[in-house]
Amino acid sequence: MEEVPSEYYWSSYGFNGVARENSNITPHPLYLALGATQEERCFYYRELFRHNIEDKLLHDIRHSVNQDLVLGRDDFKDKVEIMLNRTVRNGRPGRLCVKEIEEIYYVYALSLALRSIFPHKSKTVTAS
Repeated sequence: MEEVPSEYYWSSYGFNGVARENSNITPHPLYLALGATQEERCFYYRELFRHNIEDKLLHDIRHSVNQDLVLGRDDFKDKVEIMLNRTVRNGRPGRLCVKEIEEIYYVYALSLALRSIFPHKSKTVTAS
């Protein structure tokens, strides 16, 4: 890999960051919104890459993307879970403790008992 992003042949950084001509690149509308002039757009584009991302943050971003999780504070994750009606964070590692297993069996036994009290009447489909 090159030391300077603009030196990497296949990177669009040369076009976006230092205004190097490239007929293969069409500016993205978000890039065009960075500034009114080419000089402004190049400046603000370079600013996007001026700081390095800390290793831990980069690891957390990659882990979240690879595991289809949400990255953020717990209150933010709570809101996303409500919106999506699914979990968006890692579960607890390891096996369930005895209390959790008993609760699962209790809920299962309760659902069986309710089914026997209120049987589900399935419709029989007949071929015509």
